[in-house]
Amino acid sequence: MAIGGDPDDLRRLATRLRTRADTLSTRATSMDNHLDEVHWSSNAASSYRARLRDDVSAVEDVVVRLDELAADFDDLANTLEERQRLVGLLLDAGIETAREAAEAVADGVHDGVQAVENVLKDMGAKGKELLEDLGGALSDALPLI
Repeated sequence: MAIGGDPDDLRRLATRLRTRADTLSTRATSMDNHLDEVHWSSNAASSYRARLRDDVSAVEDVVVRLDELAADFDDLANTLEERQRLVGLLLDAGIETAREAAEAVADGVHDGVQAVENVLKDMGAKGKELLEDLGGALSDALPLI
């Protein structure tokens, strides 16, 4: 069930973010190592090192944020998957409840028809009994007339 999206898509996105973070981390390490390899001294060299340190720091901040986002997407995927599971269970329960209600209605209708049939049979029996009593009363009364 894909209500709200596909958790696997979110996990793939988290993996891509982590891969990108790893790539950037490797580059930041390379840039940082490059600082140690710069052997000239001048104002330009000092400015270059300062700018490179700022860039390394900025890249490291991005790496941390990408890892956090990847974790957020994994959490979202897990939450979505759990919600989809619960929705599936609720839908299944709803379908089962509707089936049971339909059966109860059908049973109720059957019981109602049976009750009407029983009432009609009783009415027929009572009517027959009344007719017999009436016939008996008439036959008793006819000789008197």
